[in-house]
Amino acid sequence: MKFFKTFGVGCALIGCVTATMGADFGTHGQVYKITEKNALDAIYEKLKAMEKTGELAKKKKEAIDRSMHSAKNPKPVEGITTATEKKVYSFDPTMTLSNNITTDEGHIVAPAGTVINPLDTITMSRTLVFFDGNKKDQVEAVERLIKVYDRKVTPVLVNGTWLELTKKWKRQVYFDQYGYMTSRFGIKAVPAIVRQKGKLLEITEMPAQELKP
Repeated sequence: MKFFKTFGVGCALIGCVTATMGADFGTHGQVYKITEKNALDAIYEKLKAMEKTGELAKKKKEAIDRSMHSAKNPKPVEGITTATEKKVYSFDPTMTLSNNITTDEGHIVAPAGTVINPLDTITMSRTLVFFDGNKKDQVEAVERLIKVYDRKVTPVLVNGTWLELTKKWKRQVYFDQYGYMTSRFGIKAVPAIVRQKGKLLEITEMPAQELKP
């Protein structure tokens, strides 16, 4: 899983073009040659100076450090609270295609307007567990589930540092970036468990103390 790509420095350059019009009135007084340093050359010189002093390397490191910190510590998913009571509801993954699905050759596999339920053709073999990594009781509850069910459980954070838990549990811990999944499933509180029940997904929000193997 690739968490960040190489970062570069982009510079926007603005140039001016000047046109002169008029008659030749001759030369009056001393004439001086007007010289103007090319803007791009000025930028290169500035970068070279920064490189010599070590300032450029420092700024590159700062940019990488900021990116690493952001990747390791994503912003918490907004609007998610701590579950204080058990709540069970269903989610229907059925969708209507807004566009044609075609092969690389252009053959239509499923036309726009087709109603599809992914669970008609696939089985969700793992249980998703959404939780807050900054809540000790939630982390401990999910850890107990993992010890019992192992790979049948997929841990997904809505807050906290996924990398620390990935190292601690020696397995991948995911993060619901931008709240895409919780928003899709309508999850408002965690811990929350998502598992397949027939052609629907059953979602259970419950207090951490009730999250037992």
